[in-house]
Amino acid sequence: QPGRFRAELEKVKLMQKEKGHE
Repeated sequence: QPGRFRAELEKVKLMQKEKGHE
């Protein structure tokens, strides 16, 4: 399911973004 994979990627990107703020 490409849609789910895409969602996971977005989640990871968001998490990495949050980490960068720390």
